[in-house]
Amino acid sequence: MKAQQPKNAITKRMVATANVFFAVGKFRGVPGDKTTARKSTPRLAGTSRRGHHDHAFVSRAVLYVAVLLCLSSLASADQKLILKDGSDQIVSEYQIKGDRVRFYSMERKEWEEIPESLVDWKATEEAKRAAEKPPEIDEDLKKPAAPPRFSVAPGVLLPESDGVYVYDGKTLLGLAPSHAEIRNDQTRQILGKLARVPIIKGRAYAEVPGASAKVTVTGPNPVIYLHLSKLFSEGYGIVRMKPGKNSTRVAEEISISPISGTETESQDRVPATVEQVQPESGGTAGVVRLTPKEPLRPGEYAVVEYVEKGKMNLYLWDFSYRPDTRKR
Repeated sequence: MKAQQPKNAITKRMVATANVFFAVGKFRGVPGDKTTARKSTPRLAGTSRRGHHDHAFVSRAVLYVAVLLCLSSLASADQKLILKDGSDQIVSEYQIKGDRVRFYSMERKEWEEIPESLVDWKATEEAKRAAEKPPEIDEDLKKPAAPPRFSVAPGVLLPESDGVYVYDGKTLLGLAPSHAEIRNDQTRQILGKLARVPIIKGRAYAEVPGASAKVTVTGPNPVIYLHLSKLFSEGYGIVRMKPGKNSTRVAEEISISPISGTETESQDRVPATVEQVQPESGGTAGVVRLTPKEPLRPGEYAVVEYVEKGKMNLYLWDFSYRPDTRKR
């Protein structure tokens, strides 16, 4: 015969806690307790010592019952009795008495009994362990929500990753970064050394490798979008590049004063409206839009950022513009 099913751990703690409360009450002076730790308080004239103790005893008894009721509400965790036919009973507790199982049905709110042989005890224990197991948190819920993506046109969104993109009215294209290299004009350097008076300016060029960019834009009126986590306060622009030596493209010219050595940079800038259409905030990257004020001519272009007034960062984003002239 199976032993009576032990009460759950919450119920045991409930009784133990209540007993502690009651023990504390006894320690504080219940009548007949020879282990009272402190002396009785002096009686006032006309008061009864027994009445005083009766009132204290009743108060502690009420406290004991209140603690039991309070903790019992926490201890009434529902559990399942799994039957061998696959069904189950939702119960608050159950007891095994001989070949019968007595349980309190949470559905019908009454005590019931069934033969013990109808219960699938293995499945019941597995269900109990599963209920006690803390719920698993979906890893996707732990991840912070992705910031909203910027819309450049209905149904056209900027990617989540940082980058520079061009939208030509049909397609959103990503521009790859390139690095311009400085090449000095050797001829002007030689002439400057031969001159008795330093009157010939030195000259250098910021050249981008390759005769043309890897990305070609064909649609009319392209618009540039810079989607960057860190935006430069000095601003951005579009420059038209011209062919250079040895299959390169010149992004800017640098003039060097023969006397002071001061450098002056110049680019063939495209007039454009520069707007910050999305500010940087928290995990959201900023978005700057460059809109040319006039139609672009066919050729090579670069999107540049300025580190100082008029001075261009040598890292840039280049593209070729070849408008599609076919009739639609």
